[in-house]
Amino acid sequence: MAALVPAYVDSSSRVWSVLASAPQGVGIVIVNPDSGVGSAPMPSLRRRVAALRRAGVGLVVGYIATDFGRRPVPEVVREMRRYRSWYGIDDYNLSDVPVTARALPYYRELRSAAGGGHIVLSTGAVPDRGYLAVADVITTFEGSERQYREARFPAWTRRYPPARFAHIVYATPARDWPRVVALARSRNAGYLFVTDASLPNPYDVLPTYFGAERRALAG
Repeated sequence: MAALVPAYVDSSSRVWSVLASAPQGVGIVIVNPDSGVGSAPMPSLRRRVAALRRAGVGLVVGYIATDFGRRPVPEVVREMRRYRSWYGIDDYNLSDVPVTARALPYYRELRSAAGGGHIVLSTGAVPDRGYLAVADVITTFEGSERQYREARFPAWTRRYPPARFAHIVYATPARDWPRVVALARSRNAGYLFVTDASLPNPYDVLPTYFGAERRALAG
């Protein structure tokens, strides 16, 4: 297993230095400067992205909201191009993705527009199986620790390599994160982010136990 870290922070955050100084166990970092790429490039963020790559972080992806398939494709493609031009990022986290098959043609078009870039889809729940043909990784759970304990996953999700699935679990007390890691393993999740931070934004800081979590996933 490896950590998928939603880094919804600006370039001044210490999150970047922590990730670059201890990359073991970090598989994916989602870069999200301003609920997307923002309106202007930040050279300091480009340096942060380059530092992550030098440190050996597996995959650095740019966050792009898709409004459940309603956002015009040219807007999304323009944002992809800005990530590539401003930050050297040509892998993408497409967020706000519906779980039903109706939007599959929309996401196939975006996959094609991404060229050879990796695609991480954030559905937050298990979607129609057809999305596996569009994405390299699908976030099939996003919610609290209590919701995660109660969640159910269809049998077909265990027939694919764990690296196809990611789970994000927030509001997890320090005493409970090892249990969440074990549960994620049993549910065939290859990528995981567990944090004690809570809504409205659990992704602007790292969990207080991130070092231990990272080492557990790497082990």
